[in-house]
Amino acid sequence: ACSYGCWQPNTFKEHRAVISGSLCITEKLSVAAGFAGGLGIPYDLYDDYGNHNGQYRPKNYNIKVGSSYKMLPYLSVGLNVGFIDNIMSLEYSDMAVTTDVFLTSCISDFKFAVGAKNWGFAWNNNGQVLDDMPIAFSAGGSYSRSLYDIHDIGLYTQYEFMSEDAMATSIGLSYSYSGMLSLRMGGRLGYGKVQSLLTAGCGISLGSFEINLAYVLPMDEMNLSNTCSLSLVYLIR
Repeated sequence: ACSYGCWQPNTFKEHRAVISGSLCITEKLSVAAGFAGGLGIPYDLYDDYGNHNGQYRPKNYNIKVGSSYKMLPYLSVGLNVGFIDNIMSLEYSDMAVTTDVFLTSCISDFKFAVGAKNWGFAWNNNGQVLDDMPIAFSAGGSYSRSLYDIHDIGLYTQYEFMSEDAMATSIGLSYSYSGMLSLRMGGRLGYGKVQSLLTAGCGISLGSFEINLAYVLPMDEMNLSNTCSLSLVYLIR
């Protein structure tokens, strides 16, 4: 799968590309890997005497690998490990190692997940250890149902807790027709440092190919307003 995104265009506009893949090794074990790279808005450089020295475009990279294992017919565990490099200038960059751990369960038409993400540490290019990563504890559930073999509906909900002044509750709805056309809409109610938002998306499945488009609806004073993402997926069956 690959995607292109226009991230936070109203504030810190960034062009972002992602490529990822996953593989089922056995009926119980699967692996995945992904790479994301972003380019920000260029800014002017000046020397100590005020002379213009060109421009610099901040960039960032994110590499992640993961694996999941099905312990029981209805219970699986997943682990991701990632490395982030945020290069803000020629002299300064921040780096981090993160870990995500989740338990997931599927019982009939219901799915559940609980776990923690962004568990790790960060440092800068001078070797100075930065503040702890904002660990998020998350729990979610979904319900999906097929009607007359051509209509599929889904309901999704999730709660995340990061600290006393950072938490969010999300809910989403989806509908697909004949496994070909999909429509989705969702919202997040944030508290404290987490912003609230509304999203909408659509997708088309053409055999082994999928095309998906997602968009964050504009809201006043919201950094993520007008963020959009276009994804292309190829499934090897």
